[in-house]
Amino acid sequence: MVAGYPNYWVDATGEQHLLVMPAADCTNILTSGLTWNYAYNDNNSYNDSLAIIYRTGANPAWQTIWIKGGSDLETAGTQTWFWDAATPTIVWANDFVDFSCLAGEACVEIAFDSCGYHGNHLWVDNVNLFGTFDDTGLNELNLDVHVYPNPSKGSFTVTSSEAVVSYSVFDLMGRIVVDKRSENTKHFSIDLSKETVGMYVLEVTSNSGIKITRLIKE
Repeated sequence: MVAGYPNYWVDATGEQHLLVMPAADCTNILTSGLTWNYAYNDNNSYNDSLAIIYRTGANPAWQTIWIKGGSDLETAGTQTWFWDAATPTIVWANDFVDFSCLAGEACVEIAFDSCGYHGNHLWVDNVNLFGTFDDTGLNELNLDVHVYPNPSKGSFTVTSSEAVVSYSVFDLMGRIVVDKRSENTKHFSIDLSKETVGMYVLEVTSNSGIKITRLIKE
C-alpha cells in the first residue's frame, strides 16, 4: 500500500505530518537499516521536504537522520498531476539509512516526516526496516573480516583472520543470494554482478564464531 502526502491539494505550510512505524526493540541488533521508495515532482519554488526521524525510550525528542526537499527530492520524469497524462508516469527513487547506531536501544520509533509547502504530491512505498541479530550465542570477537572494495560494482574480495567454514549473503528481504561452504580458506571472492544495486548482508562463520558485515553494490 502506497502512502501519500497531498501537498498540492492541502496547504500545510510549516506543519509536521508524521507516518510513524511500530516501535522496535533494538536491544540485540548487530546491524539495522531502513530502505524505502519515494516519488516526487518539484513544483518550482514550493519546496516540500521529506525527512526520516527517530526517537528512543531513553531520548523521546525526535531526531533527524535523513532529509531532502525541493529539487533534491525530485524523481525526474514523475508526473504527479492527473492532467499531465491519462496514465501518468511515476518514477521511484530508492534510499537507505543505516540505523546500526541504535543497537542496544530497547524501544525505537521511526517516522517519515513530511513538511509541506503547498507544492506537490509526495508518495512513499516499499518501506523495509531490517536487521541482523545477535541470537546465535557464538563468540565473534576473535573473528576479523575485511571486504574490499566496498562499495563495488558487484565483485568483492573477503579476507578473514581465521579459516572460514561457510559464508552466506542475504538481500534486504532476507533472501539468500550466496550460500557456500569453504575449504578452510582465509580468502575468497563474492560475485554479486547479477544482483540489483543496493545493500547486502554477509555472514561469515568460523570455528570460533560468526561475523556479520555489510556489502554495498553500486
